[in-house]
Amino acid sequence: MRIVLSLVLSAFCMVALAQSKSAPVSYRKQIAPILATSCNACHGGATPQSRLTTATYAALMAGGARGKAIVPGSPDKSSLIAYIEGRKQPRMPIGGALKPAEIALIRRWISEGAKTDGEAAPVDPSKSPDAGSIRVRPDILPQAASLAWSKDGKLLAVGTYREVKLFEMPTGKLQRTLSGHADVVRAIAFSPDGATLAAAGGVPGVGGEIRLWNVADGTLKKTLTGHADCIYGFGWRPDGKQFATCSYDKTVKIWDAAKGESIADLKDHADAVYGLAYTASGKYLATGSGDRSIRVWDAQTGKRLYTLAGHTEMVTSLAAHPTADQIVTCSADKTWRVWNLRPDGGDAVRTSPAQPDVLTDARYSPDGKWVITSSNDGTVKVWDASNGNEVRKIANPDAILAVLVDPANQSVAIGGYDGSVILCKLADGAKSAALISVPSRAAAAASAPNTAGAARNK
Repeated sequence: MRIVLSLVLSAFCMVALAQSKSAPVSYRKQIAPILATSCNACHGGATPQSRLTTATYAALMAGGARGKAIVPGSPDKSSLIAYIEGRKQPRMPIGGALKPAEIALIRRWISEGAKTDGEAAPVDPSKSPDAGSIRVRPDILPQAASLAWSKDGKLLAVGTYREVKLFEMPTGKLQRTLSGHADVVRAIAFSPDGATLAAAGGVPGVGGEIRLWNVADGTLKKTLTGHADCIYGFGWRPDGKQFATCSYDKTVKIWDAAKGESIADLKDHADAVYGLAYTASGKYLATGSGDRSIRVWDAQTGKRLYTLAGHTEMVTSLAAHPTADQIVTCSADKTWRVWNLRPDGGDAVRTSPAQPDVLTDARYSPDGKWVITSSNDGTVKVWDASNGNEVRKIANPDAILAVLVDPANQSVAIGGYDGSVILCKLADGAKSAALISVPSRAAAAASAPNTAGAARNK
């Protein structure tokens, strides 16, 4: 979300931070420039993230899909502060936190009543150090929010804003684009028989949406609704007769796959539910939530069996072991954990050391030998699942939202907040393909090894 607009805005910010603390904070001179530099790229324009616009004072105070962002006089009750401080996840701006002095300034402004003294004055290009030159504004790609490999490894599905892109493997050719989704596609999964691709998301604060696509010809089978907020997780039961969804509305739904009907509503979580998975045996459904808990359910009946506790912050992702009744979870507490599940309870058999930043995704390799995690700091790490030792690290220029190993245990697909999708070799972490390249880095990507044939998102 951080984009440097100009040296002039940076100068405004530095002057603002140096001003005497005795004078009231100026929205026009001090706060608006910080928002312009760090927030408006995502929270501006015709389709702002979470329907929160930070580009004007009135829009900022109006709030968005999550309610009011600013509570005048109460910074600790203001969700804007919670997100920029990292008390709510994902921490904003994604890919680069504000400086402590900037956060302190915004806190002080809110404490003083969050008043306005007018909108920020427009920048005069003639006074810019770049006057006389033409500044090119690069395209901004929608985030690569979710990934799914087909069982045979011949297709990689990428969920982005309002569409799913299907890439043929190993050529990397874009086969087709599945369009018409309501908002970001946050979860995708191929059915166990490979015939159907489920893509789930929805509009924050409005409702969830699931679209079921025919993989063979790209036709839409049906669209399902039911959740009161956007969907973050989707999973097929191994027999393909049932699937489950979880949502920001704090609920989990179990669906009859043949009828396309919800058959159970699971409402025990106290906060948004961000991840779920059926175990390999099909006996258990595990769900992870912002309430820091993992709940384990009977996959047939939807009865809650027990709750697993251990993470100290929200559970951001959850995945099942390919052959055992075991799950891996990751959290905003910067750790990942492995749990063994039984009918009468579960055990945390492994906990990782705390990592530098929030973990956004955790997956097993198809052979179960490796745990792969991704982070807001732009790193993917490969871990030995048997002992928890770190094997290697793969660096990415921006925050990573999704990782997934291909069925042949050869490649790691990495989906970035900046919209990029790359493939790296599991064996050594070397980049092997750029399926979607960020425009400003397109030239660099073109010169990198690309055995799969890069396909740029246009």
